[in-house]
Amino acid sequence: MPLLKRPAAVAVATQPKVKQQKVDPLAEKCDAIASVLAEAQGYAEPTLQMLATSVKSCLMIKKEERHQVQNAVIEMISEVLSSIEAGHAEKVAAIQAKISDADAEKESREGEAEAAAKAQKDKAEAVTVAEATAEEAKEARLNAKFDHGQATTARKQIDTDLEQASEKKALALSAMTEYLAPLKEGAAESADASIKSLTDVAKKLGLEEQLVATVAVVLRKPVGERAAFDGVVIQQFDQQMNAQSEKFAQQLAKGEASKTEGDEKIQACQAKSEEAEKQRDLRQEELKAAKAALKEAVAAKKAADARVQDWGPEMEEAAANAATAEAVLVACKADLATFQELVDGVPNAVAAPALEVEEVVEPEGSAEA
Repeated sequence: MPLLKRPAAVAVATQPKVKQQKVDPLAEKCDAIASVLAEAQGYAEPTLQMLATSVKSCLMIKKEERHQVQNAVIEMISEVLSSIEAGHAEKVAAIQAKISDADAEKESREGEAEAAAKAQKDKAEAVTVAEATAEEAKEARLNAKFDHGQATTARKQIDTDLEQASEKKALALSAMTEYLAPLKEGAAESADASIKSLTDVAKKLGLEEQLVATVAVVLRKPVGERAAFDGVVIQQFDQQMNAQSEKFAQQLAKGEASKTEGDEKIQACQAKSEEAEKQRDLRQEELKAAKAALKEAVAAKKAADARVQDWGPEMEEAAANAATAEAVLVACKADLATFQELVDGVPNAVAAPALEVEEVVEPEGSAEA
């Protein structure tokens, strides 16, 4: 089927309409000034918005026709634009100063890096010393605690020995009175029971076993049948029993002095242990502080080294920024010149005419067509 030709009316309707629109150069300049105001620093945003919206209403009026409020606004705009120019100028000066001081900055950073390296080394050595000192203090504390424990144990042993001495002394005296004396005189109610009790006590007191066994045999004999040797055996046994009793009596007599000496030793060891623990804690705090200082020194050296490494890229960036900042400053000065031109006013005779540009407008119903 052959294609139908589009009707001429439809073809014309689908063509976009062209509408002529005038562009005012004066308005464009005012818009440019208004957009520049947004760059200002140190001013409240509502203030800058107010000034931006007031540019056309103030600058598109003939100079001689402006009233006092408009002139005041123009002065405020001038102040803001001057501050923008000053800011760009300061930025350019700062970048140029940085570039001019590049060699001194490099030398300064390298010096800081060397100082940081030395500080890190010193802090590391301080940590080593602090660790050794802390270990010595720890060992001294352990030794002091051990000595205190030994002194305490020895003091308890004194109490035990004195208690045993008191018991043995009483046991010896009781055995000599209740068993030995009646057996010597042959007046014991039960010789076997008394001899057994006596020999048991003798063994507890540590008498010679042979002597104890012999005296047991002798004391079973009637008094009249005992020979001279038997008397010697009984005498020796009696003497040893008395000697043991006297030994315990002397031990008890020295007991208070022994306890006092033991208590004083415990107190001395306790004081030494407390001081050692205090020193241990101090050394631990010193070690902790030394490690913290070393950590800071390591971080400082790392930062100093990074600053040395960043110097080259920073200088390259500064050079690029300098060119950009200078270009921005030049543009800013041009904006100020434009602003001053608008402030001074342009005579109507030489004012640039409005330009006409074509704006494409879609016809109504084009989508349907």
